[in-house]
Amino acid sequence: MKYFIDAKNLKSVLLHLALLIFLLNGNYTFAQEDAPLRTYLDIMCYQKSTGKDLKASVRARTGENRKIMPLPDLPIDFYTFNDSAEVLLGKVVSDQNGESTFTITEGIDLLLNNENGYSFKASFSGNENFKKASKDVSILEVDIEITFIEVDSVKVISAKAYEIDQSSSEKIPLDGIDLSFYVPGSFSLYKIGDAELEDGIGEVEFPVSLPGDSNGNLTIIARIEDSDDYGFVESSAKKDWGTVRETVVLEERRGLGDTDAPLWMTYTLIVLLSAVWIHYLYIFVVIYLIKKDSNTAS
Repeated sequence: MKYFIDAKNLKSVLLHLALLIFLLNGNYTFAQEDAPLRTYLDIMCYQKSTGKDLKASVRARTGENRKIMPLPDLPIDFYTFNDSAEVLLGKVVSDQNGESTFTITEGIDLLLNNENGYSFKASFSGNENFKKASKDVSILEVDIEITFIEVDSVKVISAKAYEIDQSSSEKIPLDGIDLSFYVPGSFSLYKIGDAELEDGIGEVEFPVSLPGDSNGNLTIIARIEDSDDYGFVESSAKKDWGTVRETVVLEERRGLGDTDAPLWMTYTLIVLLSAVWIHYLYIFVVIYLIKKDSNTAS
């Protein structure tokens, strides 16, 4: 048996095939749009002298271009956990940048993990638009102490960093960890030096030209940044090593409404107001005379 397709039949077959591909692709696209989107969730731990901050960021590929965008107004649960238990610390709704921050203060009980540190988890339970997601982080507790040394007019900032063993409260000096020193600027932190910890100690020389407040005080920040074992660790202290910021008192300019206005301004005002009232008086007199003349004529 012989099979052949002429030009007319070939055109019809191609049109039906294109229609079938369009319908299948359209159904797949609609199914993708209807399905919840994949959610990206990250968590970081910041150790500070005031406590520990757990910061989570939640994002997803949204919009026509499928760019990774922050997701606001999503509830994020924060947990402390180990191999045998999990405890909810709190729930925080993400802000416009997709970020949520939970601060662990004194009095909040944390679960120790097998390394005598702490494990934390951020979790999003999902909804009709976004899939559920979770991310965890484990850290060892660190304490940073800042001291100030001055010898022969040379000023040095010294920081001691210790890992704290939670089972024995022993302080273990850190080695080989980079430590950065900052002072707060107008819009961001200004780095004044880096040091590598040796036997728990890192030092940098203090710049002599940093401005302080009216008493010369400024804040020094020592920070371990994004360590796999410790996360972000930060400590701060104040010292009067800055240059004194003089208080500038601007001369007050006396204005027209001031009780102690300049004499030329007072005289000018009197003349102008007098001229106005003289014109008013002149108009009233003219109107009166015109009315009087009209009554006499009648």
